[in-house]
Amino acid sequence: MVALSGATSSDGNPILLTTTVGSLAAGGETTVNGVIVGQPVNLYAVADPERIVAEMDEANNVAVAR
Repeated sequence: MVALSGATSSDGNPILLTTTVGSLAAGGETTVNGVIVGQPVNLYAVADPERIVAEMDEANNVAVAR
């Protein structure tokens, strides 16, 4: 699952959109489509926000668009 929010999930801001990505290879990219009401200053994408997938390093699960 990918969650999109106007700030990191730890900031307590609401999730604006969630979607499921079937699979994604290491280093891969995908496009997520959806409608977000309003215009956040920053848009954060958080992969596996509930930490369901066991990983050795979760540091690369967040991306930001400014």
